[in-house]
Formats: sequence, structure tokens, C-alpha cells
Amino acid sequence: MTRLVDAITRLRENPRQEEAFETTGHCAVLAPPGSGKTMLLTTRVAYDLASRQIPPPQGAACITMTNEAAGELRRRLYRLGISRHPSLFIGTVHAFALAAIVAPFAGIAGFPEVAESRLASEQEKDDAFNRAFVEVLGAGADPQFIRTTMNRTRRLADYSGSADVGGPEIATLAKRYEELLLEDKTFDFNDLMRYAVEMVQGNEWLRRILISVYPHLYVDEYQDLPPTLDTLVKSLAFDQAVNATLFAVGDPDQAINGFMGTKPELLDELAEMSGVNHVTLDTNYRCGQGIIDASLLALGEERSLRGTSEGGEIVVEAEAHGEDGQRQLAVELVERALSEGITHEEVTVLTYSGIELKEVVDSLRRAGIPVFARLDTDYGATPVTLAIEALALYAATDPKPLDQLSELLDEWQAVTPDFLEHVDIGRLVTVLNSQQTESLASDFVASLTELGLESLDNDPGSSHDGRELERMKTALQVGEALEGLTVGELGERAKAHGRVMAATTHGIKGLQFDVVVLCDCEEGRMPHWASINSGDPMKIAEDQRKFYVSLTRARHRVHLVSSSWRISKRGNRYPIDRSRFVKPLE
Repeated sequence: MTRLVDAITRLRENPRQEEAFETTGHCAVLAPPGSGKTMLLTTRVAYDLASRQIPPPQGAACITMTNEAAGELRRRLYRLGISRHPSLFIGTVHAFALAAIVAPFAGIAGFPEVAESRLASEQEKDDAFNRAFVEVLGAGADPQFIRTTMNRTRRLADYSGSADVGGPEIATLAKRYEELLLEDKTFDFNDLMRYAVEMVQGNEWLRRILISVYPHLYVDEYQDLPPTLDTLVKSLAFDQAVNATLFAVGDPDQAINGFMGTKPELLDELAEMSGVNHVTLDTNYRCGQGIIDASLLALGEERSLRGTSEGGEIVVEAEAHGEDGQRQLAVELVERALSEGITHEEVTVLTYSGIELKEVVDSLRRAGIPVFARLDTDYGATPVTLAIEALALYAATDPKPLDQLSELLDEWQAVTPDFLEHVDIGRLVTVLNSQQTESLASDFVASLTELGLESLDNDPGSSHDGRELERMKTALQVGEALEGLTVGELGERAKAHGRVMAATTHGIKGLQFDVVVLCDCEEGRMPHWASINSGDPMKIAEDQRKFYVSLTRARHRVHLVSSSWRISKRGNRYPIDRSRFVKPLE
């Protein structure tokens, strides 16, 4: 428990963090970038469990928005001495809805057809959408745009047919899509949340059961919850008869998931609710004061936020000549940072979208710069698939550092504790040591599966892990997208020391670096042309928050990179202005 005591001691050095840590009852923590929200959340959870404020058999639910965040929370709790606890749930809100609500209770809560259904595969979802699209809209529309709009309608749970959510045809399409899935005895994540909310709201006995098992709810990145998830949490935390205690952390200024139907104002509304203690953190431990001041100027908001270090700069680079020139400038800025003694993993290059990301990654690799980027969607990033990639990296390393193996096993224990309980560690080490860089990744994953990973498919709480593991194995088969991938190449997908990270501005939240190279700082990218053409100030504001989040990933320096012109799809050269978000910083 020494690490937990040390963590609590550090929290007590900050009056606002101490106030949140000591709060009894509901607490909403508004945590700006670099304010130590993850440390606060994990320390609070660990203390509550370790001090028996949550005595067995009662537990807690720690809810995150992404599998990566769930894995990080598990790892941090593991380091603080919390590895197992009865009824402790750590995972995404979708995993919680499935494992704690829909899977065990659908049949007796009035949803027998759901009880007989399962999560749909990607192919099944595609088939249902294509059928619904033809039935409702016929030909002539853009299916991808329509599908994005339909999904937003469903995340908002708004089937009114208003223009704000796509109109009556989109509402009809959404309902027909859901009907087709259910006819095939399947459902997707949006259905899952809708069923969970309806079950919890319509059955007081179910609320009582859930609250008795999970009397404490901890929610990370609350601003990223769409309305259905906000409703689910509040149904458990603010029940009139009995309620769970809610500890929520987040930051409306970092709400960048509007395409998912999220509403950042929900966190502000939670903070203002009667009976909720509201704490706003005001110290940024990450960024130099210069970056803090400039990022707030770019955000266009006044905030009481101070740093713990002076310095920090945002450099507006001279405009590059076209996209090729911009990528070359990004490479030069990375090389400059590395020449200053900054390690590879403390440098990141950010782009607006995956298209630009791939081009930047190719440019970095041609320059001989080791780079990490997640470019494909052959399988999802879950705690288990990420851990397999890390194990592949170790297996492909020669000689193999034993201290790194110990760290890997600790991490594996943190994300999949049940797996290691039933695995012969000696056999696992043998599998890792028997691999060569050029060994087939398919054989490597099959060997791990034989050690016990197949059990994930039978666990509702790990169903997303099991599904993505199956997608990984399928992609590695003959005739599939990753046929012939080697163990070394699978390991290259792991985030690791010694590589510059390249990512999109949407995928960087929660990370931090010494130097950030931010590309695509132009009108039409930041803000995006779709936001500009929509005339919706809320979309412009979200793009501005995305810009703000990107700036605040840096401890010491941000380079803002843009082009003076680009080439259209028809091959025509056209001028382009620097982003309106950059101009206040020039």
C-alpha cells in the first residue's frame, strides 16, 4: 500500500484535488488538461476499495468511454495494489450495460427477444443497414453520409424526425435498421444502450439490484457521454428510493465527440444538480505557462488555470508549399526535436484525418524515423488486442530483456486477471521465447489462444475483447487483409519506446508529449469545411475544442504547420487560408 499512501500524499498537496478526494456523496470534478484527473480518479477508487468503504460483497463500477482508458485504469489500480475485488467492474459503459444489465436481466425485465440475441458482427450490421437503406431511401443518396447521420440520431435516442437529427426519413431508416437487426436476433452498441436504459428506468427492482452490487459509480470523461448514457448513470445515481454514489470527472472544454451525439453541457448540468459537490481543478501540471495562456487564447475562453512551470511555446511556422511541403516540414521539425535530445516517444505529429495521417507516417518512415500509428481497422484496440501486440513486440526482440517480460506479465495481469489465473506461466514464456521476427503472427496468436484466450468469448463482460480477438485472428488468415503478417510486424503495431507517435487530432486525447507537431492548421481542416458549410456555430466550437485539446498535449513546444495551397481531387491548385484558430496566436 506504499504507492497508494504516496499517491494520497501527492493529492493532498493540491487543495482542489484534496477537496474532491475527501468529498462524500456525489461529486463532479471539472478537470482541465494536465490537471491530474486520472491520478485523482484512480487514487479515489483504490482508497475506497482498500479502506473498506466499499466492503465485500459490494463493489464498484468504474466506467470509461474507451477500451484504452479502461486498460489504463486497470493498470494504475494494479500498481496501487488493487488487482481483484468482488464485484469490481472496470470497463466501457457498453461493456457495463451488457455484462451487468442486458445479459443477466433482459429475459426477466420484459425483453425476451433481446435475451435471445447477441451483439452483431460488422458484416451483420452492414447487411442490415444496406437492406434498410434500400427499403427506405432506395438509390441516389450517399450511404456513408446517411449512415453517419442515422447513427447520430440513434445515439441521441431522438426519433422525432426533426431537421436537427436528419429529418423523418432518417428516423424511419433508424427504426427499420433496428427492426432488421432484432429479426436476426442481433443488436449493436446503440441498441444495447437503449435496451439498458429502458430496462433500468422501467424496473425499480433492477435499479435496486444494480445499486446493491455497485453502490459506487466512477465515471471518466463524463463530457463524452451521449444522452442515453447520461440517462443510465443518472437513473442509478439519483433514484428516489435508493441510489449509488457518483464520482464523475471530465472537462466540457475537451468535448470533441459530437459526431457520437455527445453533449458537453451534460457535465455542467450534473455539476449544478442539487446534492452534487462541484469541484473545479485549477492547476495544469503538464504544460508550460506559455502553452496554457496561448491555448486558452485559441479556445476563446477565460479560465482560472495556472501551470507549475514557466516557459512553453507555440510556434506558428511559415506556410509550406502544398501538402508535400507540409509533410516535409513536419519531418524536419521532428528531426530538430530529436537532435535536441528529446526522445522519440516524447514527440508526436498530429493530422486532421486518417488520410493525412497515412501520408505523414510514410514521410517519417522514408526519412528513417521510427514511428507508431494505428492506421487500419482490421481489428479494434481493446485491452487484450493491445496486450497481444505488446507480447509480439517482446517475442520479436532479440535478445529478450527479462525485466521487460516482468512488466508485460504485470500489465497482462492487470487487463486480463482471469486469464493468467489458469495459465501455466512457463508455457507462456516458452511460447514467447520460441518466436522469431519472421514467424507468422497467425501461429503466434493461435498459440496464445490455446493457452486460454478462447475463454473470453464465453464471458459477457469481455465480449468486446473476444469479438476483436476473433477479428484479429480472422484478419491474419489466408486470403484476409493481414495474411502473412509476421510476429515482428504485429509487434510494430504496439505503442513502444523509441518511436515517434503519429495520430489524428481526434485520437490524441489523454496523451502527453514534450513536442507536438500539429499539421493541417488551415481553413477547411480546422475548422473542417463541413462545419463551416453547415452554418452551425456548435460544430465550429467543437472543432475549436479539438484544436485546444491538440495544443494542450504538449509540455514544452507546439509547432503549427499549414499550407498556402493544396491540390483538388481534379488536380487543380487552389489557395487556402491559415486556420482562424491560429490567427490569434500569430
